[in-house]
Amino acid sequence: MNKGAEPFIGTHGSRFMDREIAGRPIPYWATMIGPWAGILLFAFFMGIVRPEWLGIGNIRNILVQASVFIVLATGMTFVITGGGIDLSVGAMTGMSALTLGWLIKFTDIPELLAIVLTFGMGLVLGSFNGILVTKLKLPDFIATLATWISYNGLVLVIIEGHTLFRFSPAVRFLGAHRIFGTIPVPIIAALLIALLGYFLMKWTKFGRYTIAIGGNRKASTEAGIPVERYKVYQYAFNGLLAALAGIMMLGRLNAIHGLVGQGFEIHTIAAVIIGGTALYGGIARIGGSVAGAIFLGLIANALTFLGIHFFVQYVVSGFVIMLVVLLYSLVGYQQQPPGVR
Repeated sequence: MNKGAEPFIGTHGSRFMDREIAGRPIPYWATMIGPWAGILLFAFFMGIVRPEWLGIGNIRNILVQASVFIVLATGMTFVITGGGIDLSVGAMTGMSALTLGWLIKFTDIPELLAIVLTFGMGLVLGSFNGILVTKLKLPDFIATLATWISYNGLVLVIIEGHTLFRFSPAVRFLGAHRIFGTIPVPIIAALLIALLGYFLMKWTKFGRYTIAIGGNRKASTEAGIPVERYKVYQYAFNGLLAALAGIMMLGRLNAIHGLVGQGFEIHTIAAVIIGGTALYGGIARIGGSVAGAIFLGLIANALTFLGIHFFVQYVVSGFVIMLVVLLYSLVGYQQQPPGVR
């Protein structure tokens, strides 16, 4: 590395510890518990307004609904930490769900093979995004905006306004099955994916290089890191988890139609930002992304519970994002990392 280039950091590196408020360092734990504290405060408020909202059944329903976004937010955390953005994540979810539904309904291949091919579809779609960014040098925003439109269009063209429904219990396992009739499999699947994401980010070369590339792309290149290859890996991993989310959605709905996955990109990116992952890259918060997904799920469920119109949820989510980003800006947390990328 050239003299003067910014050193690479880990998930507990100096960039987490050097934030200050009025000249005082912000403790690492304070930046970690913020999103979770928001969940507790919101739950406390709703418990006062509507005590029945805190029922076990409703909490379980919230976590099931949030499980898909926990999976998506885990993949998106890698992309954003690496200095990118993927607007096509919702379209990849819909395309993956359609792939599985179409293979099961219109071919004779075994269901297990259909699921494997669905994961392959997600991997291909995500990798294609990465290739557009690295090989064709398209800005991440433009590249994934284009594929978002294209993937959504493909879903609508293929399904032609129809709905595919009634799938076997085996296909629906990840989205609807309950262990011992009580514990939803989607919650367990989301937890395992979040733990996998945390492990990859903290203890593997993939995670360390992702943080390094997002923190200082030029220095990463000078240090010999294959930046373009790992950018493709980030998008491919995101596509793989989008495929899992698509399988979970098909299982939960027991159906697939042209609108599955639409709007998921807004919810996913919002969860990652609320969770504390730096929009400019270089700072990862897997646990925060999980909290962000749950927090947005709480808001959506609470508004529905209170009888507020569905579309108002988008308005509220937008204000929440603005408030969180403003708070991060005030404490100096989401500053743009130094260095040329």
